[in-house]
Amino acid sequence: MMKQIKGTLWKKSLPIAANLLRLLISGGVSLALIAGCSSSDDDADDSSPSAYGFVSVDVDEEDGMVETELVASFIRFDDLKLAAQAESYVGSVTDALDGSERCFVGDSAELLLIEDTPELLVNDPEIGEFISAGETLTFTSSAGTYATLEGQTQTSPIDGSALIFYERPSGALAGEPPAGLTLDIEGDVFRMFSNVAVPELPAPLNDFSPTIGGPVNENTSFAFGWTPSGVDGAMISLGISSDTESIDCLLVDDGSFSLLDLGTPQSGLLDNFNGTVRDVDRGAVTVEQAGNDTLLIFAEDGRGG
Repeated sequence: MMKQIKGTLWKKSLPIAANLLRLLISGGVSLALIAGCSSSDDDADDSSPSAYGFVSVDVDEEDGMVETELVASFIRFDDLKLAAQAESYVGSVTDALDGSERCFVGDSAELLLIEDTPELLVNDPEIGEFISAGETLTFTSSAGTYATLEGQTQTSPIDGSALIFYERPSGALAGEPPAGLTLDIEGDVFRMFSNVAVPELPAPLNDFSPTIGGPVNENTSFAFGWTPSGVDGAMISLGISSDTESIDCLLVDDGSFSLLDLGTPQSGLLDNFNGTVRDVDRGAVTVEQAGNDTLLIFAEDGRGG
């Protein structure tokens, strides 16, 4: 039986699927796609709604103590439009893994509304249904069980539906995670996954240019630079905002990118564009698919970034 909690657990789920949920709410559309579409799974059941699992391994430092926080959530999309947008987002992740890049453009006013009211973002029933993946999720290293996440539920204040999340009952673990972690998902509405490799932790992103708040315009050639991590599965999540538009990109972690590399996907989008870097992060991701269920495991080191 999953525990019923009264806290603000939904806040912990926000970083896991923030880009996906932001794009679904704002109706962000694909700005550009290089290197084709993601392949489909032969085992997919067209009669079954698409479901996505988001698992986060987040290392950070607080009061001089290094901690690793593990959280997860699983979402099913019954709405065909939302399912298609989710598939497009996951396609951008797999494209970055394959060496290509994709950006999405949306409305800055909608983006600001979302960021000011994250509880509505996560609790909005139009996003999809939070579903069960079983009682527990287990992380294992060569030394044995590293951590067990337990299912928790919270009642949506909007429609009374169950919001299901997974976390470690005793909170974050001290120190960094061990190398070679794997994940086992017990399975329920979201199916079972076994022995899935957790990505290696990439180094913090300390030298990205322009920095957060820095200009993005013709004078900067719409260009960005940083030192790549060299970690398999690493990618850059970049957010850019102007007075009227927001641009969100998933980039290959190769050290350089320019919006001009995407060609001219929308006529005149960059004409007189004068924006700033809103946010930027580096993480590594593993993507596994079985039938209509797609699992994404993210690893990020927030120290100093």
